[in-house]
Amino acid sequence: MRVYFYLVAGHLFAGFAIVWFFTDVPLEIYRNFWHEVLLAPLSLLLDGSWAFLGIIVFGLIFARDLLRERLPLAFVVGILAGIQHLVFTLIKTTMVNISPFYADPFLIEVDELLSFGRTPWELTHQFQAYIPEALTTFIYLKVWLAIGVIFPVILLVVDSNKERVGRFLILYFASWVVLGNVIALVFMSCGPIFFDRVYGGNDFAPLLEALNTSGTMGGAVGFIQEYLWENYVEGNQHLGTGISAFPSVHIGVATMFALYIYERFPKTLPICIAFVLTYLFLSVFLGWHYVVDGYVSILFIVLLWKFLLWQSRKTGEVVV
Repeated sequence: MRVYFYLVAGHLFAGFAIVWFFTDVPLEIYRNFWHEVLLAPLSLLLDGSWAFLGIIVFGLIFARDLLRERLPLAFVVGILAGIQHLVFTLIKTTMVNISPFYADPFLIEVDELLSFGRTPWELTHQFQAYIPEALTTFIYLKVWLAIGVIFPVILLVVDSNKERVGRFLILYFASWVVLGNVIALVFMSCGPIFFDRVYGGNDFAPLLEALNTSGTMGGAVGFIQEYLWENYVEGNQHLGTGISAFPSVHIGVATMFALYIYERFPKTLPICIAFVLTYLFLSVFLGWHYVVDGYVSILFIVLLWKFLLWQSRKTGEVVV
């Protein structure tokens, strides 16, 4: 808990510094930021409402004493997570002022190399007829959003192991900030779905046509794509905006959650693997990511998880 607080505080300081040096109206952005901080608890509740209610019900039935003890602290951690998400957006939407998109052509080459000369999105669209748009939206957006937003609250409410809580708060932070801000800034990329708009040409026109044919672009995915592009063009810095592909925060968060479930319930390993692979498949299918975006996120989170486990066992100290 203490380490997570320091990480969020450092992230906040870095975010404000980046906004100060790389935007034209930093003071206005700061004012808007603190206004959104006040709305963070409501945003957390709305974005993960069904999961939040599920946690409360679980706690009341199976861990009432722990729920009573941890709920105030869980609320504080939820606020920290809300601040982290806001700063994540501040940095993500400012990154284009620091570096232009440049890494996509290289990532496309890596993708084809890893896929033995094939195009990953074309491979996934071989299964297009079996993937309903509504189910895709539910899994990729709604389920993930609930996990990605309120995972720290889940930890505090349902887990009494302080060492494990500390490790996974660090993994949660790394999934968002190290992958989505730090490494993403080094390898600025827009992803397949925005490639033609950024670089020109029609390299991914067949992908967009396939998504239109499946009805995907007429749903939430298409709406979010246009919303992100509009805010990118206008230079807005609203919560949840910003464009970057490599590496994938989506896959990083999914991997972190799968590792947590596996660590608590080792027999669920096949389900956890299938969970991560589902998000990897959908991230390529929907055009948000190159397949290498997901591979790197999985590798990074797994290695960090192993390192934190090793550190904990070596020192015998509680990582909080």
